Amino acid sequence: MVRYLFLLVPLLLGQQAEDKPGRVILKKTKDPEREWALYIPGSYKPGVPIPFVLSSHGKDGRGKGEINQWESLAQKHKFIVACPDYSQASGRPGTFDEDEKVTTEIYEYLTKNFSIDKRYGMIT
Repeated sequence: MVRYLFLLVPLLLGQQAEDKPGRVILKKTKDPEREWALYIPGSYKPGVPIPFVLSSHGKDGRGKGEINQWESLAQKHKFIVACPDYSQASGRPGTFDEDEKVTTEIYEYLTKNFSIDKRYGMIT
């Protein structure tokens, strides 16, 4: 019983069980399906507002490669970072409209599941 309660607590706080602070997590958007990388600093406390960065990769890049450039900064300066795979920046199949939907879905995920301080956000 205690074990199941432990697994349920992050869900009750709005955070998904696999969104464990202090490590990179690979996720997928739903429509269109694209991989994205998420890093939550180990210092994150549910209910305490935290800044965020949503970072685009360069040509031929991927979110899981882009996040490596942000992980130590996010840990040091206490912000959440998300790095999606985009099609237009990488030459993979897809449209600008689909990339925009990916950005919106990730932003909505972050603001729904974490205490995002919307005054301190950056999409780059």
